[in-house]
Amino acid sequence: MVMLIGAAGLIILLTALAATRSPQGWIGVGAIIVLGVYFLLNFNHFVSIGDYVVFQGHFAHMEPRYLEIIAEAERDQNIPLNEEGTAKRHVYYVREPIPYSVDRGPPIRVAFHQQGILDNWEGIVYDPTGIMKSATGWKDGVACEYTATPEAKVLFDGDLVACEHVKGAFYRCWFT
Repeated sequence: MVMLIGAAGLIILLTALAATRSPQGWIGVGAIIVLGVYFLLNFNHFVSIGDYVVFQGHFAHMEPRYLEIIAEAERDQNIPLNEEGTAKRHVYYVREPIPYSVDRGPPIRVAFHQQGILDNWEGIVYDPTGIMKSATGWKDGVACEYTATPEAKVLFDGDLVACEHVKGAFYRCWFT
């Protein structure tokens, strides 16, 4: 993607150089070069800002639905059983269009699945205990060296990699 942007910038630059014959035109070309370099050096920051804005808008839109589902999960005493006849700790549901998992706890925690591929996924987690904030990414940048506490790491049948606090008891988390 960055290569494509760089190639487009080079084409624009060459076109501008070919069309420019005055000193004022060279100032414009210089400005284009400076802005292009600035954009390429800060590309990840621009993407991060866009992701943050889109995420916050989606969360604000969905929060009332999330709160309804959480209240329902806290009231629901009908806990499904597994093959051995014992209560399942993690139960997966879909309430269109929201897939979510309930960890029966106690306390009850709910993960609202956002997106992902296979067993790598992102979700909004409702955690009234705050244990999810222990996940800050890979320890020392080494894959599979978790910073999450052992209890938090295995919630929702996945390995918790990282979480960011969103609001109140809500966290944006990544699992693998």
